[in-house]
Amino acid sequence: MRRSVIKATALTLVAGLVLGGGAAWAVTDAEINAGVQFNFATPGARSLGLAGAFTGVADDATAAFTNPAGLMILSKPEISLEAKFSDFTTEYTDRGHAFGGATGVGVDTEDGLFIEEADSDTVGAAFISFVYPRKRWAVAAYRHELANFETEITTQGAFFDVAGASFRLFPVMADMDLQISNYGVSGAFRVSNNLSIGAGVSAYDFEIDSTTQRFGLTVFEEVPNFSPANVQNIQTQDGDDTDVAFNVGLQWKFLPKWNLGLAFREGAEFDYTAANTFGPASGTPGVPIASNTATFSVPDVAGLGVSFRPWDALLISFDYDRVEYSALTDDVTSNFFDQGTLTPVELTALGKLEVEDGDEFRLGAEYVFLGKTPVAIRVGTWLDPDHKISFDGAPADILEEKSLAVLFFEGDDEVHVSAGVGLVIGKRFQIDAAIDVSNLINIASVSGVFRF
Repeated sequence: MRRSVIKATALTLVAGLVLGGGAAWAVTDAEINAGVQFNFATPGARSLGLAGAFTGVADDATAAFTNPAGLMILSKPEISLEAKFSDFTTEYTDRGHAFGGATGVGVDTEDGLFIEEADSDTVGAAFISFVYPRKRWAVAAYRHELANFETEITTQGAFFDVAGASFRLFPVMADMDLQISNYGVSGAFRVSNNLSIGAGVSAYDFEIDSTTQRFGLTVFEEVPNFSPANVQNIQTQDGDDTDVAFNVGLQWKFLPKWNLGLAFREGAEFDYTAANTFGPASGTPGVPIASNTATFSVPDVAGLGVSFRPWDALLISFDYDRVEYSALTDDVTSNFFDQGTLTPVELTALGKLEVEDGDEFRLGAEYVFLGKTPVAIRVGTWLDPDHKISFDGAPADILEEKSLAVLFFEGDDEVHVSAGVGLVIGKRFQIDAAIDVSNLINIASVSGVFRF
């Protein structure tokens, strides 16, 4: 009977259901990594209000990271500081029955997969800088918080069919904390009145701390038991590392009211440890199962921006960014077993986890109400292409591929809308605030500038 087949497969799951992993932003196949569509945002509340369409504008301190050639637009030394609040929504597979209908036995009663959402938020000092401009050159030093992310998920364990038999993923409780900061210096040089070039170098600091607890199933159709004594294995992603990367840029005023900006930012790479250990319910708690070195790759970004100022009060800007998200899955690492022990079938399945490179289109506008205390209003929108790790194509009717396909599903492109306001107080102070909203990520930013 179908019920007995389901029970008979439970031991297979206990041995380790989902094998292998992808070199994604967390590099493994643990559920905590499947739902994240992470954005490496450029700094600054003014840029945020313009939907990040800033490569062709780059006329404040954040140019040190976004497009260092823009530092030549500044005329006075300045200090800037930004605080940022980010709200994230992580989508993940919670329960349901895929590649077949529910059996109606126990908790296996729902056809199709059920995708749940986990909300989390972070706050921090996102950017601080000092810029010293001269007539033909400028230098800047800065700290930028490239990534500050955390989340927690709990899954019930989805069912799925393979070759006529039903399987179930282990229920999971997992959490993730990831931070990437860079400490950079940039310089710019005025080639002519209408052309500037710039370059910079950054020392990146990376930290990751993640734990995934996988819980056993005594009876295959039972409600999950999340007690500490029922942990079958514990997967961790842990480490800190540093790397050095560069950025370059160009600013060209090719017509009296038109600017062109070009920029390239190299992505840093970091190593950390992905380990798996038996839990209390295994009978051999604390015994290692696997320990591998994983690599986290920040995508390279190439950008082109055009800004147009039809009159002094109005600015319109457009950016196109090509983001090499595919670098996130260049190498494949397992968080379940030692990499050298994986079979060709398992390695083939892992190779089907991928992220496509993304094309981002950004459009922003700013209108300044001129007067004794100028006030700027900004709006923008941009297309954020899906860059979740997903299983490529239809899986073969084998455990190794269908288990990955259940967890690593495609996401949707996101359309962001932004708005902001700026206030110039005298000749020395400027305050900017902005928000950027979408279905999965919401950001609020406040920044201040002091010129002297």
